[in-house]
Amino acid sequence: MKIRALIVLFLTPLPLFCHEIMVSDSLKAGMTGYGISVFEGNVVDTFGVEILGVLNNIGPGRKLIIARLSGAGLEKTGIIAGMSGSPAFIDGKIIGAVAYGWSFAIEPLAGITPIEEILEAKIESTEAMGDGAEIKIKGEGKLSPYVGATLNRIQTPLMVSGFDELLIKQFDDFFGKKGFSVILGGGASGGGTGSDSLFIGSAVSAQLIDGDASIGAVGTVTYIDGNDVFAFGHPLFHSGAVSFPMATADVITVMPSQYSSFKITNARKEIGAVVQDRDDAVYGIIGEKAKTIPITVTVEKGTLTRTYSFRLVDHKELTPFFASAVFGNSVIAQGRAYGSLSLDVSVSLQLDAYDDLELRNFFSGELALTRSMNTMSDMLRMLLNDRFGPIGVEGARIRVRIIEETRSAVIE
Repeated sequence: MKIRALIVLFLTPLPLFCHEIMVSDSLKAGMTGYGISVFEGNVVDTFGVEILGVLNNIGPGRKLIIARLSGAGLEKTGIIAGMSGSPAFIDGKIIGAVAYGWSFAIEPLAGITPIEEILEAKIESTEAMGDGAEIKIKGEGKLSPYVGATLNRIQTPLMVSGFDELLIKQFDDFFGKKGFSVILGGGASGGGTGSDSLFIGSAVSAQLIDGDASIGAVGTVTYIDGNDVFAFGHPLFHSGAVSFPMATADVITVMPSQYSSFKITNARKEIGAVVQDRDDAVYGIIGEKAKTIPITVTVEKGTLTRTYSFRLVDHKELTPFFASAVFGNSVIAQGRAYGSLSLDVSVSLQLDAYDDLELRNFFSGELALTRSMNTMSDMLRMLLNDRFGPIGVEGARIRVRIIEETRSAVIE
């Protein structure tokens, strides 16, 4: 793969590096070109692209280019989760991003989001008002069913590391219906020989959690203009204006699967922020600092005390869910998930316009962990969705004492 990639880079005409574009109205059936993506390490490889046609009005004012892909092993793997955003070129001009595929397809047919629609994500960014996170996570990424086969967004690998299997199951339940595939991956390491910069066709990760455990949504960079980065070719959560850390990523390998082949990746270095999550693209800015919420969880069990640190995205729906997960993961790491348990929990929330909020609660019994996690989630959801106005959470410090027995009292 790497040899072919080097040949392409030397022989590719200059327009690739000048970022010339070809709009979808200029495309005709039978045109052929190529696409690029990283399937191993951080070196781009090429695959063939044959234009079959253009679907008009697949959504309000939206188009979708239909193409047959070939090469790079795609005949064996089919469309690969993590390819979302892989740029396609005709006559050396970029036409859009590979972003959609059909379920149960027997050959790699893809839907390509036109480049002119992708670039609109930046225009929306300059006009966006508010934090945008009030838009709820919606949909499974399905566009339309055809005789049992459905045109879907290519699944986005959600690379999870550092979490207990109980929490991974919850992530799968929460995200699996929203166009994501939960996969064991690696967090940002800052070491090794991977790339510390983004380039067209490289893997990119929107980091939702990092620290002592991590979650990153991985796709491919479609287009770069200065510090502007366009990726995925479809939305992550339809959340509009957002603030997610944007990191480089290395591809370890591609896992072929009859259900859905996927890339296994490691996140590497945070280099900017995703600021827009729109219908046709994810838009980020290199050098931008994402607003995140730092959370520490100090766990005491007997004479042993350990503190875990995390950064969570600031999002009205994701933050409560993730805060509950990192709390529960910290308790499981020092204690256990099942059996009789008592948890003495103290929470200190730093709020942007108010004094610190201090809370304390005690949970005991077979469901102590579940109840404490639900309380954590409910508490943050109430604050972040307050109907009288947004209450910004600047950080949280949680302290929990674990007793591996049920402790109860009866008041008569």
